[in-house]
Amino acid sequence: MNPIQLEILWSRLISAVDESAATLIRTSFSPVVRDSLDFGCVLLDVEGRLVAQSTLSNPSFVGTLRFTVAHLLARYPVSTLAQGDAYITNDPWVASGHLPDVTIVTPIFHCGSLVAFAACGAHQADIGGRIRSADVRELYEEGLRIPFLRFCRDGSLNQDVVDMISANVRVPDLVRGDLSAQLAANGSCARRLIEILDELQLHDPAPVFGRIIGGTRRAVLQAIAAVPPGEYRYEVMNDGVDGESIRIAARVVVAADGILVDYTGSSLQVQRAINVVLNYTYAYTVFPLKAVLAPALPNNEGVFSCIRIEAPPGSILNAQFPCAVGARTLVGQMLSAALFGALATALPGRVPAPGGAPVWAATFSGVDRDKDRKVAMTFFMSTGLGASAAADGRATTNFPANVSATPIEVIEQAVPVRVLCKEIARGTGGAGLHKGGDGQRMVVQLLQDLNASFLADRLRHAAPGLDGGGDGTCGTMLVDNVPIDPKQMRRLRAGEILEIRTPGGGGYGTPVESA
Repeated sequence: MNPIQLEILWSRLISAVDESAATLIRTSFSPVVRDSLDFGCVLLDVEGRLVAQSTLSNPSFVGTLRFTVAHLLARYPVSTLAQGDAYITNDPWVASGHLPDVTIVTPIFHCGSLVAFAACGAHQADIGGRIRSADVRELYEEGLRIPFLRFCRDGSLNQDVVDMISANVRVPDLVRGDLSAQLAANGSCARRLIEILDELQLHDPAPVFGRIIGGTRRAVLQAIAAVPPGEYRYEVMNDGVDGESIRIAARVVVAADGILVDYTGSSLQVQRAINVVLNYTYAYTVFPLKAVLAPALPNNEGVFSCIRIEAPPGSILNAQFPCAVGARTLVGQMLSAALFGALATALPGRVPAPGGAPVWAATFSGVDRDKDRKVAMTFFMSTGLGASAAADGRATTNFPANVSATPIEVIEQAVPVRVLCKEIARGTGGAGLHKGGDGQRMVVQLLQDLNASFLADRLRHAAPGLDGGGDGTCGTMLVDNVPIDPKQMRRLRAGEILEIRTPGGGGYGTPVESA
């Protein structure tokens, strides 16, 4: 193939996984997948190297599914895989870092030979245990852990696995529905790939996949070459738990053959659920670096091959089994702030100020007595983006996660609450030549007693400004106008008013005083 044909093929492969994602969205049962888009669909080669991702995929899945397939091949050698198989896991150290994310991997066969893998990870409505909360102390409290199991054989579902999962979750209908949607998504990807191979009369796509990955690697190395070589350092502080802040220390080493990010000096893992496994640390290291270096380039293994990370075992960014990890977003999604801070001097004008990340989330569970049903739901709330040298930060926009805010109507249908207010929290972005993005304010009234937990940070450590810009405003959470610790699970009573104010992003540049 010439370069133009190769580019067309790569675009068709991306379209195949985009169709896979569309299948998942259209057939999923839970709002966290259907409306919040907390999922990832990818195509990998027979070695487990990422070839193409769906456009809507969450970085947490794009950056970790390659590790998941590597673990699959270690447990199930290629010789044991067969047409019609599918495999399932949610092990945090194998998949994307916490138990609610369930991954299904489907080997793809063509002309009797294994040619690729379709993989889909999705955040389930529930996974049992205590509801997701930062105050959990060990993994065993967080729900059902599924080792790699054969979920389908010869195209038939393993009903024993389905029954085992159903018996351990609060909303089995939603979970079963989403697992079926994931299988359908992988099936869609497999069919489209086989159609492409048949059309091109390509029995072994490995050489073509290799050219796509190699071309991407060369493009990324070219972008890295534009960064002055050297060593750059920066630290950010996370609110942590129990009043003890968490330090994220990043040392970024730029060289001609790629980038090394060393997190030595970061805090040790803690006895709460904000710990991060290495897979997730890698995912949220690669994504922000790529966003700065090569934002228009689609992801594949060529990007990953240029970036290495190191984090000491037992540290907050390389936490060891069986520590709790359910709230790993609270630390992992702040890596971008450390990386951008480190590269600010190397790439002046190209790096934005830190945003209000991590994304905030609320999880409710209990019984809706009016409808005589169990309920379990997670919904997300956006913070403000940091400003850049070119523009103000966007209000209520998530980065580095790209999950969507759940519509009010969906929230009120899924759990017994009434949303009284949802608005942009004006003035919460940091001041500057360009202002940081504003967070949001949301007010919710409980209609029934519910268990509730929250994922929230930057209540004590605001998003810092850059190049003279001001810090964003910290977030806060109140129940009946009384501030609460969002990292503590609590029982909310019918009639209580929950108010959530998410943090704003940092400003960029020294403000210009008005005349």
